[in-house]
Amino acid sequence: MNRIGFIVGLFVLFMIPISLSGCWGSASNKQTGSSYAITSLLLDPNSCSLDGSTGLVDCPTVYAATAGGGIFKSPDGGGSWTRIVDGLIEWNISKLVMDPKDPATLYAGTENNGLFKTIDGGANWFNPSTSAGTIKSITAIAVDPWSTPCSPSRCLYVGSQESGVWVSQDDGLNWTQMNNGLVEMTVTALTVFSYIKLPSDIYAGTEGGHLYRFNRTSNKWEEALLGGLSEKTTASPLVIAVNPRVPTDLYVGTSGGEGQSLGSLFKGSNGGTSWNVVSIPFAVQSFSVRVLTFCIQKEPRCPPTIPDLNDTPADDALRAKDALYAGVYGLSRNYFSEGNFWENIDNGEIQQGNNTTSLAIDTLRHTTLYTGTFLGYIMKSQDAGATWKRININL
Repeated sequence: MNRIGFIVGLFVLFMIPISLSGCWGSASNKQTGSSYAITSLLLDPNSCSLDGSTGLVDCPTVYAATAGGGIFKSPDGGGSWTRIVDGLIEWNISKLVMDPKDPATLYAGTENNGLFKTIDGGANWFNPSTSAGTIKSITAIAVDPWSTPCSPSRCLYVGSQESGVWVSQDDGLNWTQMNNGLVEMTVTALTVFSYIKLPSDIYAGTEGGHLYRFNRTSNKWEEALLGGLSEKTTASPLVIAVNPRVPTDLYVGTSGGEGQSLGSLFKGSNGGTSWNVVSIPFAVQSFSVRVLTFCIQKEPRCPPTIPDLNDTPADDALRAKDALYAGVYGLSRNYFSEGNFWENIDNGEIQQGNNTTSLAIDTLRHTTLYTGTFLGYIMKSQDAGATWKRININL
């Protein structure tokens, strides 16, 4: 199936509106007894192996970041969990991302204490910056391991609640603000689409309903209008996804909620010069579009086909199609070859945990999916969404 390089960074999801500064605010408290809102789910591609008895490939190491409970790790596909917080001085984790080149290296953003890094799979965390305290509230993180400006180091980008966008060209040691052209400093979304040995494309969304693309020639952010979105100051872009197959096509999910503008999913063509609202199979006026996840076949950010595995017919069917996953009080999937037809694949089971907040796709088997929810449920499907089970009972 796929390799999670870039993927788990692009998905759509709708959730109950909370303070939209990118923080998880009220979700910081425990929910449903012992669970916390799940803010990020990641799978470790280095853990993938072939089960000799079943002939199936599994990638059992799962990371779960939470709002208020820190970070958890499972070595067995969710069968058991361990809290990995050694070195973390805050457990309010707003975002967790993995280095596509080195899955043992992860970056965690906190609500009040900046960025933390691990190079040993979460055993130890540290603040990588020489100027601790420069960036307080992290709302978004993007890792660019291939772009030429930072090679051989990683280009790291973070969005903050009060100080705009920051960039590090030395794996997080030193940071510089890159706010030329931004009209406000509360960043709600940040995405990097990386090209090997070429400058990457960088997109940012801000709280007042603004969407930007960074122009490297002018060294300035340039705004793209989402069909009047900028006039709706409560409809902030919460997630920006680039179609790996057609990099000039963008998808943007926006906030919504009671008394606010409707949450929407926008599609932009020609690099964002023209926009359309994408129809989805649920009423979204009470929801925010927070995650968009592409699964593009035979493309580096969605692991390539492995023909010598004993695949099931369902595996073969999935590998033959490019897909976009969307969470809207549940989970839906759209195959590009089938137009704008969305199929619901949660059977009402994910909805028990309220709104979907994160999605991870197994790196080698597209039929294994993990979702996280606002009420702290982690759900797993091993049959492409036909059935689900909750796997975080002991968190």
